Amino acid sequence: MLEMKNIKLIKVRIAEKRHKKKLRRRRKKSGFKHVFNRTSERNYEDAARIKHDLLSDNLRYISDNPKTKLLKHALFFRSGLSKLKVIKVPKIFSLVDNSEESYKFIEEVINCIYHNRVRKLRLDYSQCEVIHLGAQVYLDVLLKEIFVYAKTLASRFKNHSLLENVRSINVENENVDKLLYSIGSFAIHTNEGKDFDDIIPYQLCEFRKKKSSDPLFNIETKERHVTDMVQYVMDSVNRVGKQLSPDSIESLSIIIGEVLINAEEHSTNNHRFSIGYFQEHNGNKKHYGIFNLTILNFGHTIYDSFKNENCPRKDIVSKMNELSKYYTSNKLFSSSIKEETLWTLYALQEEITSVSPEKNIKRGNGSIKFIENFFNLKGSGKKSDKISRLAVLSGNASIVFDGKYGIGEKIKINEKTGEEEKFQVMTFNDSGNISDKPDKNYVKFVKNHFPGTIISAQILISKDDIV
Repeated sequence: MLEMKNIKLIKVRIAEKRHKKKLRRRRKKSGFKHVFNRTSERNYEDAARIKHDLLSDNLRYISDNPKTKLLKHALFFRSGLSKLKVIKVPKIFSLVDNSEESYKFIEEVINCIYHNRVRKLRLDYSQCEVIHLGAQVYLDVLLKEIFVYAKTLASRFKNHSLLENVRSINVENENVDKLLYSIGSFAIHTNEGKDFDDIIPYQLCEFRKKKSSDPLFNIETKERHVTDMVQYVMDSVNRVGKQLSPDSIESLSIIIGEVLINAEEHSTNNHRFSIGYFQEHNGNKKHYGIFNLTILNFGHTIYDSFKNENCPRKDIVSKMNELSKYYTSNKLFSSSIKEETLWTLYALQEEITSVSPEKNIKRGNGSIKFIENFFNLKGSGKKSDKISRLAVLSGNASIVFDGKYGIGEKIKINEKTGEEEKFQVMTFNDSGNISDKPDKNYVKFVKNHFPGTIISAQILISKDDIV
């Protein structure tokens, strides 16, 4: 009898072990569900809330923005658990020229990490031939912040954090390699950054405005960033034998300062990013360089700022509403141009700002002057190349300036003095009238929503302006 009892006890223990193994397998397959079950979080919504609370301010803003749709609900992100996942970078990685594929790639990368679906994630650059700086820095900034989330998750749930590492692989294109190693992913996320003789880097620069007891801290930091950026521009043009005059340097400093302030003010938490690189080309009796600079923030779009009922510039909003009524009555709105596109374009004109005039009477020249100054770096031959351009993405509005449509001048009467004044306009049409429809190849409503504003300049610079 005693022997029979021992046999039964052994069988029970074997059955219990088998049951525990099955439970472990199920928990491993179901991922986060059992992570939060073990911490007494019994339903899925509580688990989602916990994950959401671990996000940075920027990622939380993007997650809560219904238009962006970057972070998917786990029920819609149906990627199973895997030890290794490889995601291919698009052949053309650009938010402007290949937006659909590029946004989809970024979305898949970030969701793999957010939903804890993979142990080893590989970003495969084998097919990538062209990278625009705006797309790469958007990815790198998101990765920078999602990595912090992943580390926090690992510290709180050590036994269930699956992510081990994320790496970029198969970087075969020489120019892609130089971008990634000089200022891109390898320089930002690892210690593998490299120096190149033909590259002048402007490393990722972050600024988050502090509520400091010392009011000079934010001012001094901003001034230092402006100085660094202007120096980067000067070093870049000097490489191809150009020099900026003292007046040009002063003008550039003022304009860059205003654009950086705009980026801070329109972000959710006074947080902005900037990055750039200059690549020199010297061969076949041609000496030129390609200058790149990107400034971005996450937060209210240009359209959001003016559409907000608390916008202090009721006079400008009134004119925008009149323009919208004109477009509506004349049936000018379409799938390619909507009110958001129209208002974003209007906001780029001289003296247009959402900032109260009492706060700063000199605001409102930044965007159009920024474009003008950067194309002045190119010089008189700007129409001879297909490289130079400046793109503005804000929400669902995409505006690209490549020199085909210039910056024009209009005359207006000053309401206070009664005198005629000149002001600059950028209408993207042949009439030079903001009321006429812009060229849809340059000003358009796009499907993918950028959760803030990103300005990217790519300018070809040569000593004689002919390449």
